Amino acid sequence: MHLHNTAKFLLIATVAVLLPAAAFAQTSTGQIAGTILDQSGAVIPGASVAVTNTETGEQVRALQSNEVGRFSAPLLRPGIYSVAAELEGFKQYVQEDIQLRVDETVTLRLVLEPGTITEQVTVEATAVQLEETTHSIGQVVGETTIQKLPLNGRNYLDLGNLTAGTVPNSRSRDKTYSAYGNRGYQNAYLLDGARNVNYLRGLDNRQRDAMRPSLEAVEEFKVNTSNFSAEYGASAGAVVNVVTKGGTNEYHGSAFWFLRNDNLDARDYFAPPTTVDPLYIQHQAGGAMGGPVVSNRVFWHAAYQRTHITEGTTLTGNVPSSDERAGRFGSQAIFDPFSTRPNPAGDGFVRDQFPGNEIPASRIDSVGRDVVSRYPARVFERTTRNYVRAPNNGIRTDNLTGRGDVRVSDLDSMFGRYSFNRPDFQQNAVFETPAGNPVVREGDAYSIGYGYTRTFSPTVVNEFRFAWNRIGVDQDGLTPREEIIAGALHPDVTSGTPTFGVTGFTAIGVAPPGFGNLPLLKSSAVWNFSDNVSMVRGRHTTKFGFDYQMIRTKTSATL
Repeated sequence: MHLHNTAKFLLIATVAVLLPAAAFAQTSTGQIAGTILDQSGAVIPGASVAVTNTETGEQVRALQSNEVGRFSAPLLRPGIYSVAAELEGFKQYVQEDIQLRVDETVTLRLVLEPGTITEQVTVEATAVQLEETTHSIGQVVGETTIQKLPLNGRNYLDLGNLTAGTVPNSRSRDKTYSAYGNRGYQNAYLLDGARNVNYLRGLDNRQRDAMRPSLEAVEEFKVNTSNFSAEYGASAGAVVNVVTKGGTNEYHGSAFWFLRNDNLDARDYFAPPTTVDPLYIQHQAGGAMGGPVVSNRVFWHAAYQRTHITEGTTLTGNVPSSDERAGRFGSQAIFDPFSTRPNPAGDGFVRDQFPGNEIPASRIDSVGRDVVSRYPARVFERTTRNYVRAPNNGIRTDNLTGRGDVRVSDLDSMFGRYSFNRPDFQQNAVFETPAGNPVVREGDAYSIGYGYTRTFSPTVVNEFRFAWNRIGVDQDGLTPREEIIAGALHPDVTSGTPTFGVTGFTAIGVAPPGFGNLPLLKSSAVWNFSDNVSMVRGRHTTKFGFDYQMIRTKTSATL
């Protein structure tokens, strides 16, 4: 039977939060807040505060301390910042090397000394900042950790297992990690402040995030496991917040090539000396480049990775002997079904045994002869696991992420991002064509992200986000379509044969495990619009906005 189903979902969420200053989450951004004091500890209102991104040279905020001496710069891109404060009658105070991470609030205490404004006090080294304003539990994994720690397969999400409350997850369709006992597919993912969730029915690619950039494209990410802000929502597990890397005022580039080869692997200590290691060859190569287009204004960054895996596998099956193919079954009793008649000696039925347990050639059905002829010859003369072969499966993946950032004006900034991940799988069945049906699967994913930040005043900042993600599965067999029995296949089935199960033997026409329902077409597309407004009043910050998602999923499968 051929099944076609289309599901449409619409989610609209509005969040308004009123908390003490700086006590709310920031999607893919962070916040720098603080208090201006004199040496006696009294607050200083009216001081000018400039917040500068030292990597790009942009002065991203120009503020004034309010009546209680406080200032706040929300919705800042993660990075390295400096904060300068000045007021007539005091020396200028500059604090440098402030590390701002995703979904983090850095709280400062700037103490101004009496003097002239032309004098300057510069603080270059600061103690490690503690999170004083939120109660969420999580961990930020920065670029240094991502690049320095060894990762088999170069999947940055493996580092999420370093977060308190997470454990590796192998029993869920999502193979990342479990947070406090929840399944992996209950995690929520954000990419550059927008939803990045895969809604494929069945989660064929075994990952909940729709787009997974390469290591060189990731600036940092945070795994929130508990007590995170209500603005995230849609998660019973963890919230994984990923920020892609942008360009700076300097050109930076890198290139890499990683190789795994079974010839370089250690032999299994417990394996017999005659055991041959299975073939495994993995190449991962690529690079990244970024820099300025216009200094202090326009920046770009791009990262590409190619993955090439060839893996040997051993497949076993049961096939008939040459005598069984010809209808000769030796000592195994074979009865003529057409001789079935009532038992003259009592209840039930009886039938006649073929002479010599051999089925005459004229009695063998043409369809049965066709099916049996497709079986390959035995490798071993035994009744079980008498057929063995060792084909190579392959995976080829191209991954690209490009991002541009523009400082439109002193009050406006925006970014755009384009990403794709294009994996191709070739998986072998137990039997080669025409007995089996090897499969090719394409799982292309595409993602677009856009953000615009506007500073309306020193106390009002607006952030708009848009994202579009699409991931699909296009899976079909390599065996040419053949019905064998007229009408046995649906017209939309484009490859292979019907499945024939023969008692005691491996079935004919089967696909590799996990690659069935051929042809299989699935897609998940998500349009996400969100807007956040941050307002600072006295000691309090109000954040409100909306999040709109339009989700389209389609599944077309053969059952």
